[in-house]
Amino acid sequence: MGNCSGKPDRSETEQRYKQPVDVHNKSVEPHMASNSSNESSEDPSEEPSTDIHRNGKIDERSRPPPVTTDIEDTEISSVVPINQPPTPQQLAAVQRIQRLVRNKSAWKLAQAEREWKIFSDLDTQDEADMLNLACFMQTLLDWVPGNEESEPMKQISVDMDEDVASTVGGSDVDGVLDLDNIQLSVGGENIHGNVKDYALPKGTITSSVAEKIVAVYRRQGRLSIKSIQKILRVVYKSLKQRRNISEVRVKRGEKLTVVGDIHGQLGDLLHILDESGWPSATNKYIFNGDFVDRGQQGVEVVVVLLALYAAMPDFVFLNRGNHEDHAICCVYGFQRECKEKYDELTFGMFVEVFRHIPLFACVNDAIFVVHGGLFHDVNTKLSDLNDIDRSDYAAKPPIPYPDCTEGMSPQDARKEYLKQLQRDALWSDPSDTEVLSKNQRGSGVVFGPEVTRRFLTNNGLSMVIRSHECVRHGFDLPYSGTARNLLGTIFSASNYCGGQNDAAYLVFATHRMSNSTPVPGSELFYTVHTYHMNDASESLKDANKMSLHELIIRRKKALIQAYETADSDNTGMITKLTWAEIMQRVTGLKILWLGTIQSLAPSAVHGNFIDYNDFLNTFSMHRPTTNGESVDVSVLSMDSMYGQRSKLEAVFHFFDKNGDGTISREEFRLGCDFMNTTLPPDQQLKDYDHVLTLMDFDQSDSIDLNEFFEVFRILDAKDGCVDGVLSLADGRNSPLNAN
Repeated sequence: MGNCSGKPDRSETEQRYKQPVDVHNKSVEPHMASNSSNESSEDPSEEPSTDIHRNGKIDERSRPPPVTTDIEDTEISSVVPINQPPTPQQLAAVQRIQRLVRNKSAWKLAQAEREWKIFSDLDTQDEADMLNLACFMQTLLDWVPGNEESEPMKQISVDMDEDVASTVGGSDVDGVLDLDNIQLSVGGENIHGNVKDYALPKGTITSSVAEKIVAVYRRQGRLSIKSIQKILRVVYKSLKQRRNISEVRVKRGEKLTVVGDIHGQLGDLLHILDESGWPSATNKYIFNGDFVDRGQQGVEVVVVLLALYAAMPDFVFLNRGNHEDHAICCVYGFQRECKEKYDELTFGMFVEVFRHIPLFACVNDAIFVVHGGLFHDVNTKLSDLNDIDRSDYAAKPPIPYPDCTEGMSPQDARKEYLKQLQRDALWSDPSDTEVLSKNQRGSGVVFGPEVTRRFLTNNGLSMVIRSHECVRHGFDLPYSGTARNLLGTIFSASNYCGGQNDAAYLVFATHRMSNSTPVPGSELFYTVHTYHMNDASESLKDANKMSLHELIIRRKKALIQAYETADSDNTGMITKLTWAEIMQRVTGLKILWLGTIQSLAPSAVHGNFIDYNDFLNTFSMHRPTTNGESVDVSVLSMDSMYGQRSKLEAVFHFFDKNGDGTISREEFRLGCDFMNTTLPPDQQLKDYDHVLTLMDFDQSDSIDLNEFFEVFRILDAKDGCVDGVLSLADGRNSPLNAN
């Protein structure tokens, strides 16, 4: 919705990260029994006395390298004289020490898995909250009375005959990029003063031009704004002609690299291009969505990918991710990044390009590649997917599907059905259960092995490859047993949001490769290449602690009410088990809460009881930062607001009926109720109380203007700096229409 642990020391694994990794001979899934939503009466912070198991088997995929100690690695013959057999006492002593070492390793593994579970669940919940908030605020900004520029961005037409090849000129006549003499653009386009801008040479965008762009970015350079807009116009025209499903063929002697989420991490992208090779007729690529947001170089990542596609559209294929979306880009950082590096116009052009990126790829009629996952309709066919109007998309409909189809004509109901298929494709997640259920992310579904098997069988396919989910080792086969090879998850952003995860990419070919795995029912084989580019500046435990701190503050009022209800005798104390149950229910986070209390608020623990007032007093409105300082989240400078200030003030004063400078919960409800009387059913506001709680930082049951503005300036989860803005674009006139 940027910017896990227990991984071995970097020096011990340097060679492992450089080689293809065979993860397919393992016997179990990567997630452990800690995924259960049930709390144990035993304090999980105590060291376990046995190895960690799942379904009776050791979780090999998450096991760290063997602990290398003198005792562990020393044979019994080196402890006692070689010409004498060990005495029973000596043998028992050595075995006891070895058991202690193994149990310590298992305990560390359990701790690492617990922290990873917390990180993963927090990320999922964050996406759900941000999606809900983005959709709500989009509706508010679109509705401001008397605002003629409040309509959502609409589909635009482009002059397809425009000679975009001549819109940018350069002095690169000899074909050599002189990085020490990069052209400076003129006419006020050099918006950062002394920052050098590289202007693309005249003519079409070729592989050589794409190489120059990569060379510029390796030197921390920058493309001119005209060069960026040239690439966007070229790619926009091409993408509009593409079908939803890209047909990819891998012939003998060729290979295909499939890349998962990159999320603005240019270093990961360049590493993949270096290691797997530059795209060509025999070295094809699929980039499977989520190119932007979270990371700091989303512009550079997406420009490289678009340039590669423009130069080699038959060898480079793009799939859209859930983050290639206007509202999501506004709340997760890509809009802010575009405005800082270029301008709002350029951001609007990126958004228009995103709307036309294909949704799927099909490799040799066997591998189905999609960003998120499968569909609410188990009978979905490929022909249905090609019928989707991918440019007409909203991540979350105001009225949930299928309720929104009531009273519709068959033609309109079909359109809504296809829109829901697109949401499923971008947001859904797999689970090793057979229940087809609502996704906690807020959009899409959770689907299991049988849904996957049925989709593959109905469409004559062999395997699904998807991304969308940060998996600890970069690649994951979430199903078990006979369904194990039906679906794989690939994630290519290492140390994602400080999660200390490895990243990976897949290579497919029609011949066996080192450590390759055959795709059942096809001629294809694949290998998993794992790597790690970005070292974490803080431990996963510390990062999780900070995120939990924020979550508890947001849920503080509901937690107080739940604690007081459970404490019928008004003692101020509740049992640990009661506390854990309340934490899970109120926060919606299904983690082993008992294992977090000593880290979150050790002074609140009194034997088997928790002083809940002491616990809550630990969480103030001053957020901790990694450097030991704190930030007061309620004190904001209105002078630094962006261009949406007048619109936001209009929305605020609309709700503030009594003019006291705050919006009470009742005023908020009344305002939303009134707005719903003027809005069509598909645009009406929902979940008022939940949204107000998200805005109410000081838990006063009302929001002032600063808090209201804070919603548009998302707090950075790592350093406490206010560095974001939910500033939704007005653009009715698409920048892609510009000459």
